[in-house]
Amino acid sequence: MDVEMLRPENAERLWAAGAGGSSFYVCGRTGFAKAVMEALQAVLARHAGDEAARAQFFALVGEDRYQQENLHYLCRSALRTAAVF
Repeated sequence: MDVEMLRPENAERLWAAGAGGSSFYVCGRTGFAKAVMEALQAVLARHAGDEAARAQFFALVGEDRYQQENLHYLCRSALRTAAVF
């Protein structure tokens, strides 16, 4: 996924989506979510520079426009709940 996100044509679309007010919701295992987050940060840095990219990413998070869910924890939690009943 991260390789696809970093391709110039896809990176341009991600940049435009973020600049246009889109939200990003990532759901998957920890390694996948981390790879997506790092790829998005790399796209932001490519367009805005490292310092501005960091501020933009934190703004996305602060505005609830970037969210992650980790399936590993959700599944484990659901299994524990199911076992109680």
